[in-house]
Amino acid sequence: MGSVYTSKLIREPLKRGTSIDYLEYVDVAPIIGREYPTAKLKDILRAPNADEQLRDLAITICERGVVFFRSPQDDLSIEEQKYITDMLGKLTGRPPENGLHVHPLYNDPNNLPMADGTTDKNIYVINSEAAKKLYATMKNRPGAANEPRDLGREWHSDSLFENCPSDFSFLRMESTPPAGGDTLWVSGYELYDRLSPPFQKFLESLTATCAQPVFKSVCEAGGYEVTSPRGSPLNVGYEFSPSHPVIRTHPVTGWKSLFAGVGLHVSRINDVYSYEDYLIRDYVLRLITLNHDCVARMHWTRGACAIWSNICTLHAATPDTHLVEGIRTGWRESQQGVWERDLDECETFYRLSIREGNGCYPVTACASFSVDSSNVETIDEVNYRIEAALRKVWITLRHQHPSLGSRIELDKEGNQWKRTYSSILGNNEEKRWLGSTFNVVDVNVEALEWFNNEAPVPETSTVFLVRSKQGDKYNHSLFLRCPHDMTDGVGVLQLVDRLFNQAALAYGQGDKYVMLEWGNEHVRLSPCLRIAAGIPESFAEVHTKRFSEIQSQNGTIYQHQGLLGLPPSSAAGTSTHGVIQRLPLLVSKALTERILRGCKDIAPGVSVTHVFMSALAMTLSELQPRKEESYFVRYVNHSMINLRPYCCHPYNSSEHAAAAYHTISAQALGIDLVIPASSAGKEDKENDLSRIATNVRDFYRSVRPISSEEIHEQVAMAPLTFKAFTAASGSDRHAVSDPPFCPVALSSLGNVSSIVAASHGPFELTHVWAASEPIGAGVAVFLGTWDGKIELSAVFSTRYHHCEYVEKFLRRILSCVYRGLGIDEYATSNLVTPVTITSYTSRSSS
Repeated sequence: MGSVYTSKLIREPLKRGTSIDYLEYVDVAPIIGREYPTAKLKDILRAPNADEQLRDLAITICERGVVFFRSPQDDLSIEEQKYITDMLGKLTGRPPENGLHVHPLYNDPNNLPMADGTTDKNIYVINSEAAKKLYATMKNRPGAANEPRDLGREWHSDSLFENCPSDFSFLRMESTPPAGGDTLWVSGYELYDRLSPPFQKFLESLTATCAQPVFKSVCEAGGYEVTSPRGSPLNVGYEFSPSHPVIRTHPVTGWKSLFAGVGLHVSRINDVYSYEDYLIRDYVLRLITLNHDCVARMHWTRGACAIWSNICTLHAATPDTHLVEGIRTGWRESQQGVWERDLDECETFYRLSIREGNGCYPVTACASFSVDSSNVETIDEVNYRIEAALRKVWITLRHQHPSLGSRIELDKEGNQWKRTYSSILGNNEEKRWLGSTFNVVDVNVEALEWFNNEAPVPETSTVFLVRSKQGDKYNHSLFLRCPHDMTDGVGVLQLVDRLFNQAALAYGQGDKYVMLEWGNEHVRLSPCLRIAAGIPESFAEVHTKRFSEIQSQNGTIYQHQGLLGLPPSSAAGTSTHGVIQRLPLLVSKALTERILRGCKDIAPGVSVTHVFMSALAMTLSELQPRKEESYFVRYVNHSMINLRPYCCHPYNSSEHAAAAYHTISAQALGIDLVIPASSAGKEDKENDLSRIATNVRDFYRSVRPISSEEIHEQVAMAPLTFKAFTAASGSDRHAVSDPPFCPVALSSLGNVSSIVAASHGPFELTHVWAASEPIGAGVAVFLGTWDGKIELSAVFSTRYHHCEYVEKFLRRILSCVYRGLGIDEYATSNLVTPVTITSYTSRSSS
């Protein structure tokens, strides 16, 4: 908050130093505006001369009127944004009793929280849809009448309705509409200079009443008190009608500027007749509209920032986002308590991959766990406390991640799919939702056997608490099944981790565990990948051209006579539909360590994923028939890429685990192998694991996004890639050829223990995994590590393969790894076992 100075300067202007001359910049226009395309405000804060740089930045802002920081400032926290804004004023002489402004309507329930669901009295969240509710009582509100809109009234200086208005403003754009929403700034200096000298002196003698009665009417309608004080001891109460000078001398530069002559907050020019008041304000507005060389325009990109001096600029938002689909938060409220948004290409891909008869195309995470029951008398009591705790935290998880409660529906016309979310209204609705999405299953078989044979595929995210009774003990396993269009492998594991983190609290606190209130959780709805990763709505020519080149290269890779798949087993085809099964093999810690060492010995950067991908391809080649002469075959796969690290804050964290933020590599990986002639010996000298793994490493390096200022091509092309893989409307993605071709894809989850903690208070997770399903007759192979043990698993349909056949296939992959790494295969025979999920609730501290 600055204090209002008249046209007389009461101190010497400040002189700008050279501390920020190292920053790359371009002036937006000769008269106004400066853009820093690559600078990071975080770096300025970290500098040893941070105060000096902030002071010079403040003076630059006061000289240029407004500065833009184009590079996304995602690493800047809210507290740091507030600190910068505060220091800009302090370092340029703001009165010490003044601080950051507080919006008069901060207490209004229609104010949107920030992206993390919290509020801050010094942060005002701008959203076009929320503003309609907030200012519903405003008379002659723009757009309220069916008449052309006068956008001239949009020009204003911030908080001019206060006795002590704001000196600086700092706006950071969290998300943008597909088009529109630009902001304009006009130079008050230049407007003053373009007045004739007599008119300059005349306006210097005038003041203007800057009234904003809407705040009082909004408070009265909402039944709450206006916020006071508001950044200054002078800003209190309901008056909102101070007088400010029409012309003001900037206390930092000493230059005169038009200050309160026109705009949203100026209600009249004082001490003149009404028609003179109209003429003066109309003339000032004409100065703006007739002199567009005085204007700087910001076309917003996600994460960009603008900082400006309110003393020497007026600014205006462009209210044109109603002309395009979408608003700045991505989601829009279609009716009271119902939010919706369009699907992006990733979500559409998975929506069209649903198997007939299933509610969704699922991604599943499972955690088997034990509970410290040393302080509990009976097993029934343990079971009761576990169930009660998990029911509570499932509600909490839905509140923290409201996208878990979203679903995909057709619009009213039945033409377009939408993701919709409805807030829970009342206890009865909460009970209905909980009853349909939280299921307790008591069985006498292992949890994996239940999953393989009886687990349903629901339409929405659902928890299954499976209690497998073994004698007088219960083995507990929690399955979380979500639509793949709503999350992914990493996301579903993050959700499990957050669920058990809350479960530890709920189990220990019992009835004292605090349940959250419904009503504002929609602010945490996750946007689609496009918004989260800052992918432009329209693709740059360089990306479309590059994607076209990649598609052409992929076509060449796929055009091979010997594409490798897993031959169907002899029992395939006996079932009309088949059952989706998951079959895992677990490698001991000792053997896992030997495999890890062997991978590192091949070449720098070669990982377990590269070695197993190579071994999978080699195993498939070994299953092919030999002929009189050797011949070439090719294994083709695409890498799954986790895009969460490359998304914008806060979407790069587990706060938005309920979102599908990943992609398929645009480029195809092709591994060429040789099938030896039938006369050759059993030893395969043509296909060398080390050589192939090194080539796979190089492919992964070429497609892995890297952190940089520019958006990486794999991120930018993600929508194009998903669109290319999406089946045509009306076609069946799961249709297979005759005879069936069964491709095998490997996905690596890495170290699952780095995503899900093993210990959560009384809960000890003994085994955790995640998996999705294959397409058609394919086999989905998953590689991950838990508790220092490699787990190699396969998900397949019994229509094409039987379990014994798939288990042998997985063991052959492991055998190929051992041979390639020089590990004694026979010495490892007892170090690989099929997984059975076991854990006991009777575990005690003794």
